[in-house]
Amino acid sequence: RAEESEKVASYAKDLAKDGKSIGEIAKLVEARFPYELNFQKPLSELLDEVAPDLQMWELTTGNIERSRSVWRPRIAVLEAELGNLR
Repeated sequence: RAEESEKVASYAKDLAKDGKSIGEIAKLVEARFPYELNFQKPLSELLDEVAPDLQMWELTTGNIERSRSVWRPRIAVLEAELGNLR
């Protein structure tokens, strides 16, 4: 999840540089990086519920920050736990 979040952020930034709208970016991201709950609520629908000025932030900075503050630390904890089991 950590790596995928970082890839999504990079991909979204590249699409924005190419002039894609946030709606187009959301559709392309959800097709290329489907997430676990995509069948319940696609990313494009989820982003529609986010304030317009935060939509791109969620795809870029938000993904990077979640990777840094949630997923990477969790990976470190799991690796430490695994090391204790060996």
